[in-house]
Amino acid sequence: MTVDAVAFRVMQTESALTARMKAFRPIVEVYVQHVEPHESLGSVPIRDEYFLGQFDWIDREGPKVTPLTPPEKKGGGRRMTEWFARPFGLQLNFDGFAAMTAPDWRLLSGQLHAFTFLKYEFLGDVRCVVLDVAPRADSREGFTGRIWVEDRDFNIVRFNGITRSTSSKTSKPVWFSVDSWRANVKPGLWLPSYVYSELQSEDGPRIKSQVRLWGYYLKSYRAEQESESVLERLSKAGLLAPPSDVDKVLSTVVNNLLITNNLTIDPVTARVLLTSPLESFTVGRTIVLSRGLIDVLPDEASLATMLAHELAHIVLGHHAIDPQVASTELTVPDDALLAAVVPRYSLQDEEAANVRMVEWLKNSPYKDKLADAGLFLRAVSENSQKLKNLIRGQMPRPEMIQTSSVLSPERLDQVAALPLGARVVVDPWTGRVELVRSGSVPPASPREKASMSVTPLVPYLRYVDSADVKQ
Repeated sequence: MTVDAVAFRVMQTESALTARMKAFRPIVEVYVQHVEPHESLGSVPIRDEYFLGQFDWIDREGPKVTPLTPPEKKGGGRRMTEWFARPFGLQLNFDGFAAMTAPDWRLLSGQLHAFTFLKYEFLGDVRCVVLDVAPRADSREGFTGRIWVEDRDFNIVRFNGITRSTSSKTSKPVWFSVDSWRANVKPGLWLPSYVYSELQSEDGPRIKSQVRLWGYYLKSYRAEQESESVLERLSKAGLLAPPSDVDKVLSTVVNNLLITNNLTIDPVTARVLLTSPLESFTVGRTIVLSRGLIDVLPDEASLATMLAHELAHIVLGHHAIDPQVASTELTVPDDALLAAVVPRYSLQDEEAANVRMVEWLKNSPYKDKLADAGLFLRAVSENSQKLKNLIRGQMPRPEMIQTSSVLSPERLDQVAALPLGARVVVDPWTGRVELVRSGSVPPASPREKASMSVTPLVPYLRYVDSADVKQ
């Protein structure tokens, strides 16, 4: 096929995808880190922003998001999809991040952009035609970059490039570098799943962000929900991952703690919350860890520490939420659901759980690796003031676990925490999670450590057939 023929097929599939996106309302999560240069680490985060919403495609307006998290400032009943600008600061728009995941209308017209064949390349199991894309005319705005087109049905599965725009308050341009990925969720259907972006300007703030989409299978958002238990409500809202092998991994660690400490209690289960903020809590006899927390845990001893802390709350009879609500019903809309299950342990309960946690860890199979867990807790503590939107939960105090090492970002033999997205893969269609299966490779330089930082991810793309799809 000629390049023009491929470009025409791409325009057809993009038009069809735009139409289909209007029928979906997946969860959209945006996490942003404002960064500054660092001599040895390259860059370090200085503050962060977080947004959780539901995707909407509005005719003649494009992608929009309806918030599922409270706004940062009071705004009455208005629909808030922006961060309020700080004095002399940058104002970021949530809808703009949603647009990075949806089809770009500028790629639909060959009259605006020129396509040039570059090469063939495999992304995972998918063979792609790689095309360079550039505006035909000399324009100050537009997409310049590269697209990967799978060679079966000519769907765009990845686009990577730069969009240059000018702020409304200044004539100085800013550049958004975007790396947007899609996943094959049904035969012939590729949907936006993950976006990494950077914002760089000559004299303004710089940011790194990641956008995730999941739960395309969910029914339309309902303002009122039927009465259900907490776990059922979290599942139906697309916030709790379906049961998977990851739960079994967590349960195995819990059982190791129970057996080695001669604890005889009713079975304890574990589930995964799909959001990025580092959180853990209990609902009845179920321990819930967030995907972001599992992502950054560097080793099994650190995982055991977090599970032991929550297990202690269960054994001691502490409750993060009203136990009657947890066991019976929770009638709240989706946009108030997370606020209803935010952990609310008392300081006294936290101290008691910490003491029991240390006692159990010293008797566990992880007793010789507690120094590593101590480094993780120290890294969390040291970043808690900078990354307030990522580190929300009540974490055990680092001094509870003795460690002989001093945390140093420059030391290559210390990996106190992993980058976001390092461990857990989320299926955008079902929300099911699985662990990344890769060998442990020590960092070659301090820049590769990126503890709890936003870094680019390279998803492994594969085709699915009808037997793999959950209806």
